[in-house]
Amino acid sequence: MTGWRRSERRATGYSEPGEKVERFQGPHKFLSNFFWSELRFEGLSYPSVEHAFQAAKLRSNKERQAWGFTEPKLSFGDAKRLGRQVPLRDDWKDIREEVMAQCLAAKFSDPVLRQRLLATQGQLVDGHSGSPDLVWGYHIPSQQGENRLGHMLMDLRSKLYDSGENTDSTVVLYHLDWPVKCLHDGLPAAYAARIRDFAQGANLGGCIAVLPRRRICIALRGSSTDVESWERRMRTEHVDVNSRGKPCRERMLVELFRRTGSIRSTLGRTFDYQEVPDWAALCRCLSGLLGELPDIAAALGPEVPELPRNPRYVTGPAGERCAVIIHGQRWELCLNDATARAVGEALLGPVDAQVALGSGEEIPLNASCGGIFGGKFARELEGLLSPDECQRLQGLQPLRPLCPALKYVPGMHHSDHTDCAHEDEAGRSFLTVQLYLNDRFSGGRTTFISDRLVPIEPTPGKAAIFDHELYHRGQMVTSGVKYAVRMDVSYGAPGAFEAPGAPAERRKGRWGRK
Repeated sequence: MTGWRRSERRATGYSEPGEKVERFQGPHKFLSNFFWSELRFEGLSYPSVEHAFQAAKLRSNKERQAWGFTEPKLSFGDAKRLGRQVPLRDDWKDIREEVMAQCLAAKFSDPVLRQRLLATQGQLVDGHSGSPDLVWGYHIPSQQGENRLGHMLMDLRSKLYDSGENTDSTVVLYHLDWPVKCLHDGLPAAYAARIRDFAQGANLGGCIAVLPRRRICIALRGSSTDVESWERRMRTEHVDVNSRGKPCRERMLVELFRRTGSIRSTLGRTFDYQEVPDWAALCRCLSGLLGELPDIAAALGPEVPELPRNPRYVTGPAGERCAVIIHGQRWELCLNDATARAVGEALLGPVDAQVALGSGEEIPLNASCGGIFGGKFARELEGLLSPDECQRLQGLQPLRPLCPALKYVPGMHHSDHTDCAHEDEAGRSFLTVQLYLNDRFSGGRTTFISDRLVPIEPTPGKAAIFDHELYHRGQMVTSGVKYAVRMDVSYGAPGAFEAPGAPAERRKGRWGRK
């Protein structure tokens, strides 16, 4: 057969960014045929590939045993020397590559060795570099050699990877939980290329699956270590630019699904990009990529609606907005859909009748950075309102600015923001109290944006208490109607917090740019 030149790069799982395996020594000793690895070949057990390969020069198992190739005490060198002494079968040159392929397949059927071979994905195997064997290796001083062993190892590695025969393969599904406006703008080509480059640099196969304006998913397959390496780079390196054109890290990468084990999927060693027309097609696409796993649909959750287009407000006799029409359906702007009634300050009873509920649970923000704009205080308190109080508050009129009543219907959300401070004769507010009144809806979680997204699961009667300065969002409601009330906690008297650098002044400087 025609030999391969060193400059040729066949489709054997090699990608240019990977490093070379030039010597079968140290951590790569296991690739050598001179490596103790018991294997079965044509009905007999051999101590290594070298023993089995040299034995195959004889036709019968009886001869192979008689020459001692199956003996565990036979050294690699002695097996090679015996192979030069045996009566060579006349078809040896025609079958020797097939024999080598069978021996390598038997060797790497061992799960541990198979994982070590797959871990070299993306690396060029240059075989016996420095070896005088010009058929199976490559001789560096003379710059000659066919490196057949190296190419066969890469061929086997590629077949194992593409067939999904990886017993420690990990498949992971992420999505970019971006603000709705960013989803509508779409995934920039440069950012998609960065995601692909990071994946290929970590020896991962994968695909970006995009449902325009609604969901950007990233499916990956490879070793757990490589997946963690990819995610670490996404979260710590500058991968995109923010709205001001400055480089930024990816804070909004959310893991939806992960499984490790013997998994068959269509994700190979390449990295692809697919756009799908609808939600059902997205589910089919991801199930096909990650395997027929019923957990994929559950991980994706309910269908995400598009952002409502051209909502139309209905005004009352005095010109006030009293309802909104979204996708042909009318929604009243008061919390209840019938006659709303105001609930006074006496709802919670007199101060001396109230019961202390403790300090609540700390919301796990990154302690070193807190929110993007400096806020660090965030706690959640269960049971602040009783079920009856939650029901009564759902009849509350929107008493802005002191007690804004919030109602989110499907498709509504609140984009990434910080809360504005309120100041009057009683003082200035520094903390937001978000009261959740119901749970019969999907989506709609309050999500803080620290070094990553930190979502709060809304339950009736729960309160989230946090700095105005904390960057957060109200995620889109996908079904049902979400009811909530926002209140502020104020401190001090007017004019007490006007020193340079006070939070309200910093906010004015940040948001007040022309």
